[in-house]
Amino acid sequence: MDICASRKSIIESITRAYIPREELSHIYPGSGEAPRICGAWVGVLSTLAEGSSTRYDSVLSPAVTALSSCIMPKADAQSVKDYSDAVDALRSDAQELEVLDAEFAAAIMCLFQAEIMLPDSRFGLAIHMNGVAQLFQASGPSMFKSGALQSLFVGFRPLFVGGSRKED
Repeated sequence: MDICASRKSIIESITRAYIPREELSHIYPGSGEAPRICGAWVGVLSTLAEGSSTRYDSVLSPAVTALSSCIMPKADAQSVKDYSDAVDALRSDAQELEVLDAEFAAAIMCLFQAEIMLPDSRFGLAIHMNGVAQLFQASGPSMFKSGALQSLFVGFRPLFVGGSRKED
């Protein structure tokens, strides 16, 4: 299986886990409709996988792999290793990140979703939500007017609201 087919297969498994079957046709560009708020961010993954191979490989691929392995019915030590590798890749990329991009934001969302499925991940959840909130604030609202970053922001919004309620 070539790299593109492998990417597509992994992303399709994640998409099926987050978007109801009757809404799957809406994840492709030009469909005119968007999936539910909580699954809107997943539709961005297929678009990003078709983009810059270097950016996808360095930041998003490890996070997509981690989420995919956590979704599998039998998540195990490999899931934890995949998650750890993805965190290392994100941490390394963050050192050089000048401007928030869709690949980085999508990687954070994938890791956040993976953390929900991993045992003892509360600490990581709080850190990633705080980090992404700071990145979004520093980027300013104009970054999120349209495109992939807007879909990712819409996907993060329920998590921000949920996180703020826990702090009350």
